[in-house]
Formats: sequence, C-alpha cells, structure tokens
Amino acid sequence: MNKLKVCVVGAGTMGRGIAQVFAEANFDVLLIDKSKEQLTIAFQYIRKYLSFNYNNTEIEQIIARISTSEQIDSQIAEYSLIVEAVPENLELKKRIFSEIEPLVPEDTILATNTSQISVTSIASACENTCRVLGMHFSNPPHRMELVEIIRGLKTDENTVDMVVDITKQIGKKPYVVNDVQGFVVSRIAAAVISEGIRILEEGVCDKETLDGIVKTGLNHPMGPLELVDHIGLDIFLMLSSDMFEAYGDRFRASRTLKQYVEAGMLGKKTGEGFYKYA
Repeated sequence: MNKLKVCVVGAGTMGRGIAQVFAEANFDVLLIDKSKEQLTIAFQYIRKYLSFNYNNTEIEQIIARISTSEQIDSQIAEYSLIVEAVPENLELKKRIFSEIEPLVPEDTILATNTSQISVTSIASACENTCRVLGMHFSNPPHRMELVEIIRGLKTDENTVDMVVDITKQIGKKPYVVNDVQGFVVSRIAAAVISEGIRILEEGVCDKETLDGIVKTGLNHPMGPLELVDHIGLDIFLMLSSDMFEAYGDRFRASRTLKQYVEAGMLGKKTGEGFYKYA
C-alpha cells in the first residue's frame, strides 16, 4: 500500500503521539481538536519529543507534515485513515464516529484508539461497520512498539489486513485480537496493577521494593505503581470499574486507589500519586 493521508481526532496525550508517529513515517497528518489551546500544547510536546532524535531542520520537516483543525468538516474526505483518539467515553466516541462517517468515502478506514471499550459498540454508530476497527497504540506512542489491532464483530478482514500493513509502515508491531473488554494488553496491565496495589495494602513490602522486584524479576520497564502513576489513577479507576463489570471481583478497585483519586493524587499529571514528582 502506498503512503496515505491520516486524520487523527483528539490532540491529547495519545492523539498527539499518534500524529507524531505518522508524521515521522512521512505521512501527511491532519490533527483535529476543538480546543485551540490543546493543539498548541500538542505541538509543544511533539517538538520536545522530536528533539531527542532529530536536528532542527528535520524537526521542522516533520512538523510541516501535520496540519490542524478545530472542527470535523468536509476536509476529512481527503484522508484515507481516520484515527479517533478522544477520551474513553463510549457515547463521545459514538458521536464522533457518527459525525465522521457521512463526510468520508466508503473506502475510508475508521479506527478507534480505545484501550478497552468494545469496538463493536463504537462501530454501532456507523452505517458501514465493516470498515471500523480498533487501533490501540500503547502510551507513549512515539516510544512503544505495540499496536493492538482489534477486530470488531463485523470488521472486514481486508480492513484488518490494510491496517496491519499501515502499522508496519510506521515501524510498529501489530497484533490482531478479537473484541473483548480490555482486549489483551489493558486486561493484563490491569491485573498486574491491581495485584500490586493489593500487595502494598497488605504490607508485604514498601512501594520501592514492590516496583523493584517486578522490574528486576519480570523484566518490566516500570513497576505496577510507577505504571499506574504514568497512566493516571483516575483513568485506571475507570478502567477497573469496567473490568470489574466484565470479569468480576479480581478487578474490583481497591480502597487505596479510590482514596487517592478522591484526594486528587492522580499520578504524574498532578505531581503526586503513589510517588511524588517534581
């Protein structure tokens, strides 16, 4: 498949990272967010992360491939792949897809970056559900190789094959999975984090020891408490609630997690979670 134009809807942490990854791979990208301020912040982060690997000339060349808009409108008809990366809210995602579908040709691929919501449920907002699938990038997209490709109930296999090929073009490793709550990576990560918090609550060891054991013994890049601070404790609480509904007690949110969220200790983004940050 030749290089195609990609539209990313949502300029938050995941959206800006996905836009950066495609631009680095020489794709033309349209980044859409209703907030002008969010778009400004997105470019600040993209420039920061690019500076680790590129000189100023190369950075400007990559940035030039990313255009922006504050609304979903007819210009998205020019883009062959639309990647939705708005917050994890089913109704919001369905509304976005219902806005997008009438504006794009029949062969445009519609992907959602959801980390755990049913792709089939999101696709139900569309008339043509065959072209809808999940394209779950890991955080941060510019560093992590994994992209889970989630096949919805009615996703066409040709659509899956095309997105697998696109994922390889941007230097990522695609793995195709079926549509269940949490898919694979979020489900396993949730189990590890939940058990880590329980171990801390039981007083088995302190947080530094817990994270150190997991990193050293299991070769994980981050321990479970470091990881949940990185994800955001509020995000993980929401994920835990959905997992509990789907799979039962093993994903029940802990008392500590709920208390930290109530106290506004959400992890890195607020300067304090299980650890304190400058």
